[in-house]
Order: sequence, then C-alpha cells, then structure tokens
Amino acid sequence: SNGGLLMGNMITREGRGLFGAIVCQVPLLDMRRYHKLLAGASWMEEYGDPDAPGVWQDYLKDISPYHRLRLAVHTSGDGDDNVADATSASVSTPRRSGMVSTAAAEEPAASSIADGDGRAAAADTGGGTAGDAAVAGRPAWAGAPKTLFTTSTRDDRVHPGHARKMVAAMLSEVPESLGGGESNCFYWENTEGGHGGAADNKQRAYMWALSYNFLWKFLTITSSTGDGSNPDE
Repeated sequence: SNGGLLMGNMITREGRGLFGAIVCQVPLLDMRRYHKLLAGASWMEEYGDPDAPGVWQDYLKDISPYHRLRLAVHTSGDGDDNVADATSASVSTPRRSGMVSTAAAEEPAASSIADGDGRAAAADTGGGTAGDAAVAGRPAWAGAPKTLFTTSTRDDRVHPGHARKMVAAMLSEVPESLGGGESNCFYWENTEGGHGGAADNKQRAYMWALSYNFLWKFLTITSSTGDGSNPDE
C-alpha cells in the first residue's frame, strides 16, 4: 500500500537513474481514484479528497505514480484518462495459469501480463508538458528500471486494479527504451491471499522467492562476468 506508493514514486521520479530494479508490492498507484476503491475512502484524512478543490491539482497529482508515468511519455494532457475507476472491465484479472515468463527468472519465474486487454486510454488533450519537465527545476525522467509488480486478486484494502492499470500502461504506452514492454516490466497476481499477497506460508515463500530471484537476476546481470558471480556487484 504505502510502500507500493513509495516504490511507484521511485519508478517515476528517480527511475533507472538511481535504481537497477524495483519490486512494487500490493501498491497504491492511482491517487486520482484511490478513494473510490475498497477501503480507500478511509484514507482521505491522510491523503486528502481528490475531488475537493485544489487537492488533486495542487498535491495528489504530483505523487500519483500512474499519472506521473503517463505524463512522462505523453506530450500533452495531465496523465489522466477517461476510465471511471480501476475496476473498469477494460482492466481484466490476469489468470495464474499461462502467466509465467522465463524472461525474468528461471525458478520461480517472474511473470508479465499475458492476457486481458488492460490498455490505458490515450492521454487527454489539454495543457501540461511531459514528465518531470512539467515541474520546474527537475530533470527529465530517465526511464523505469526493471520492475516487478505483485498483488492479490482478493486484496480487500488496496484494489489490484492499481497494479493492473500501471502494468498495462508500462506494457502498452512506455517505449522499451524507457523501460516499458514485456522484457522490462513483470507482473504477478496471486488469486488468493489478502493485502499480504499470500494465503499461507507456501504462497508467501513463493512470492518472496520470486521477488528475490528477480532482484538477483537484474541487479547482478551487469557484473564483469555477466552471470552474477562477481560478489562486488
């Protein structure tokens, strides 16, 4: 939740300029609609009401990873789209079967979205400039590092739609040169478990093995031997 929000901001602020790989778990990523999903309304005292005058434009927009990502790759609009909320039918639930991809890891394998039509809508036209260039004094976005998103279909606190639509945008809108596409962005959605992402110790062990294997692969791939055997890298 909040940790996922932090990782989402690291992806869209510092990106690969600072990080080689990021694991973003059960994340809160769409701060425009968070209050309309599951327990989100109870967090308005902490984050603010996006529908209240000035809250979205003056504050939440700048910390909403989904909108920051889309703003970084579109030359117009505000990073928003016309989807009513993250539960829209256009963001389908990936099935556990058929999702495993060996592009990220061998045993167990990190997985990228393999089914569904979860494509984010094109950016709205209007004022605004691209990425961090829209914020005075900040450098342009360097692109996303290798990223693994994990969530749970049955999370009763943070809706899995947050992760789904972020991954859909990274797969369909972010060019490969900026960290998009199936070779850079990976996704795992457990069909069981709550906000912890796992229903029992076996599932929890698998999720953490998946995460650490992902980090090991992509944080050691640049070693001098090329196989991760250099302990200094």
